[in-house]
Amino acid sequence: MIIEGNLKIEHKDKYTKDLNKFDTDYFQGDWETKVFGKVRDFNLMTTGSVIGSLNGMRLKKTESFMIEITGQNKIRGVYCFKGKLEINTENQIFNLFEGDFALIEYDEVTSLIETTAVLFSEIVVVEIQFQPYLL
Repeated sequence: MIIEGNLKIEHKDKYTKDLNKFDTDYFQGDWETKVFGKVRDFNLMTTGSVIGSLNGMRLKKTESFMIEITGQNKIRGVYCFKGKLEINTENQIFNLFEGDFALIEYDEVTSLIETTAVLFSEIVVVEIQFQPYLL
């Protein structure tokens, strides 16, 4: 996900795409890829049956939103790349400052996470879902 700047990404024999702030591109790691431009980005790399998604957001000062974690085998993350956030996980309150990343797992106590911008903030919300290993 692009968080600053813009670029052109070319995947040989696949496609070419222009990416701007909060745009994403999902592709296989073994693809031959070239990029043109200068950016600051946030990457999520998965393997096997693990899938993930990224959602970029801008929050005005005091603006809040809820992150819901429903069921096991899901993890949520919040990356604060601009501003300051307060995160309330129902059993703990903590702050995220610029450059901080919080990874939150479902544990039957934590299912709703309130995220509030203390200052104007730009963030990336990460969702990761995985299949448990079978023994």
